[in-house]
Amino acid sequence: MRTLSMLEIEPGRGVGPIILGMRKSEVRSVFNERVVYEDWMQQGSSDANFHGLRLDFAESPSFRLIRITVHCREDATLFGRTLTRWKKSRLVLRFEESLIHYAVTNHGDLNVPGMTLSFNEKNRLSWVEVYPLGTT
Repeated sequence: MRTLSMLEIEPGRGVGPIILGMRKSEVRSVFNERVVYEDWMQQGSSDANFHGLRLDFAESPSFRLIRITVHCREDATLFGRTLTRWKKSRLVLRFEESLIHYAVTNHGDLNVPGMTLSFNEKNRLSWVEVYPLGTT
């Protein structure tokens, strides 16, 4: 059963109650969803995957959460709006108005500190990766 509350994406911090740096046991204590594997998730990815969320943990000795990927999750939000409601041009405007530094990659993704945003063929946000500030 999925949670009913919205999962706000926070660059460099986490998604909803899932915070970068947590251990798997800590994630499971704050996020009670069934573990699933979906086609978009890479083979061999974490055993702590949930609908629309892939969690990547560091290898030993820390085993801490180092990256969260959000893909077309209906209850995920960025700046208070669901992912698929964001168009690339509106996000660029939001970053410029908020004085958030961003860069456009060769593939058309947007990089901001602690987060990479990817878009579908209609320039709608579909994929977000959250990672610690200072990493990519």
